[in-house]
This record gives sequence, C-alpha cells and structure tokens, in this order.
Amino acid sequence: MGNCTRRSSPFLVAVAVALAGLAAAASTARAQSISRHERVQAKPITKAGQVVGFKLKVVVHSANFTNMQLGLGRASVREEIRQKGWDPGKMRGLLERQDKSYIRTQFPELAGLVNGQPKELELEVHYGKGNDLKPGDQVDVFSAWRGAGDGGFKHFFGVFEGGGHVFTTVTLPGAKPAAGK
Repeated sequence: MGNCTRRSSPFLVAVAVALAGLAAAASTARAQSISRHERVQAKPITKAGQVVGFKLKVVVHSANFTNMQLGLGRASVREEIRQKGWDPGKMRGLLERQDKSYIRTQFPELAGLVNGQPKELELEVHYGKGNDLKPGDQVDVFSAWRGAGDGGFKHFFGVFEGGGHVFTTVTLPGAKPAAGK
C-alpha cells in the first residue's frame, strides 16, 4: 500500500461553509425573534457639578408582545443565585413576584408597542428619589413583556443567558473625579 494523501474536496469545503453560515443566520434570527432590549447606556445627570442621577437610554424590540416594563435589579442577587447552582426559574420567580430583594426600581409600563418596530427610550432616574440607587452600583437592566390582555408578564429579558438571551448589567454613573486627578 502506498501513501494516502487526504484532500478536502472543494464540494465538502463549500458545504461546511454554507452550514456554518446557516447556523449563524439561524442564531441571529432566533435572537431577533425574541422581545428584547439592547444598546443600554447610563449617562450621568449633573447638578452644580455633582452627579445626581442618570439617563438610561435603551432600544426595545417587540417580537410578539404589545406591553413592556423596564426595571433595574440588584446584580449581586443574580450572582448569589449563580453561585448556588444556576436556576433561571429562581430569577423568573423574583421578577414575577416583583421581589424587592432583587428589584431596585421599575419604570412605568409602556403599551402599544408594534412588533418589528424598535423604539428608543430615554428614562431619567435621580439617586435616592423613590429608589435606593447610588453612583457606582451595578444593576441588571431587565424588560418584562406581555400582551395587552395578559394578566401577568409572560417573558423576561436581561437576566438570563442562552437561546438568544443575554445578561444586561450596567454600572451607574458616579461622581466626577476631582480637578487635577
């Protein structure tokens, strides 16, 4: 027997490349078919040179719900659950019960969202006014989704990972560094 040289057939290479492209497209389509938020930014609000709060900018995408509510959760709670053995059901339970051990603040519910039409939001939060938020806090940004006639929220985004979901955690803007530092 002689030496056998293994060569990749151009056809097999093309098939492999096509399959990889299809897998990437399917992953993108799955992520885009989930009601979600993205492009989250927290910019400081200053008064007399002091940071007194922040503007939360976010883009929301409805895939199949008309109503959405944004909230901020205590990121350390999610980490505690993760360390004890990750269970997405525990996070969902905190959100469904509107558990104050996790939820730091919630914004008014937004109704009338149209599927497939992104909506940019800008929300203002002032530290200590109806919340216990402080500069430098790490918070989860979550969105809760439901249809107009639904009794409770059916979908949550921002506190799970996988299947098109991603964690959304931001550090709240703090005081500006002193001059000369």
